[in-house]
Amino acid sequence: MANSEGATDFTENQTASLYYDYFNYTHVDIPLPEDPIITHFNTVTFIMVMYCFVFLFGTMGNIFVIYIMLRKKRKRRHADIFITHLAFADLVFLITLPLWVVSLALNNRWPFGDFFCKVASYIISVNMFSSFLMTCMSINRYMTIVLSIDIRAMRIKRYTQIMVVIVWVLSVGLGIQVFFFRIVNEDHDLKYCSEVNSVAKTLFSLFTRVVAFLLPLLIITVSYSSIAVKLNRHFTRMNNDGRKQRRSIKTGLWIIAMFVISWLPFNILTTIRTLKESKYIELSSENAHWVDRSLSFTTCLAFSNSCVNPIIYVVFDGYFQRCFLKVFPCAIAQILATRRSSLSISVSHVERDLASNKDIFPGGRHHSSTEMK
Repeated sequence: MANSEGATDFTENQTASLYYDYFNYTHVDIPLPEDPIITHFNTVTFIMVMYCFVFLFGTMGNIFVIYIMLRKKRKRRHADIFITHLAFADLVFLITLPLWVVSLALNNRWPFGDFFCKVASYIISVNMFSSFLMTCMSINRYMTIVLSIDIRAMRIKRYTQIMVVIVWVLSVGLGIQVFFFRIVNEDHDLKYCSEVNSVAKTLFSLFTRVVAFLLPLLIITVSYSSIAVKLNRHFTRMNNDGRKQRRSIKTGLWIIAMFVISWLPFNILTTIRTLKESKYIELSSENAHWVDRSLSFTTCLAFSNSCVNPIIYVVFDGYFQRCFLKVFPCAIAQILATRRSSLSISVSHVERDLASNKDIFPGGRHHSSTEMK
């Protein structure tokens, strides 16, 4: 019986797994069960490897996106402005990632001083509001497709640039709170980059969840749902511009889908943890440990969102794919080109069949052979 109880308890000198809260930027000790498969070493090593992969792949990918966008002189779309700034926001965040990897390797100790603790956290705080850019992109497309607003008459390109400036001003302003809540704490001569626990910090954490995730997600869902309905109605009557527009919307939908997949689990678990720490809800010891352990992996998933957008552009955007073929004329690029070509051919066949059926059976009613005679 004693052995049974000891197997389920956590030992005093057991190591802990650590994770970084993307919104709160606090280090948390996560006790791990005595399981030979799930150990402190394996967990931290996995997270560090993932962070290194995200940093290397995301940095190269976003630099490639920015380079291609800056070189693009003719036929620049309004979406290109948002794409460029999204890539820049991800790149700025990725620059801070090696600092957190080193801190993880040092068992969460922070050797870089108070200044870099605040600055690195501030950069991440500014980056988290990049969801505003996706929100603005969805509103822009809603205006041009659903409301059919004349781009030239409204000078939407100029308004797009103004919207981007407003987003950056809001992000920079909302990120300033980090300088008040973020400090380097000392514990037994060991320094940690963590946050001051306070009511103000808790309220701002919940506010961030609503403003940086829930509200953008609601606006984006409504906008793209309306766009999908509009495009579906006119699918059989699309010209070349309409098909290009449809592919552009498809790229945007993939960006939004990956954003939700990456950030939804993290936001749910972080909200639960924030409410628990504020005594608004109660969790059993087992559930609390499960939330903390899961957060270490959902944080990894959230961070990985900074490297997926360049992949989406290369797979679904024809211009990026052509540029990729010029820069990287490899077998992978050829496979991507073949895949996109086959998809375009299949869509063209479907549209041609629908058009021919419409000519044969006006009004969309199918007649039997007897009726035709």
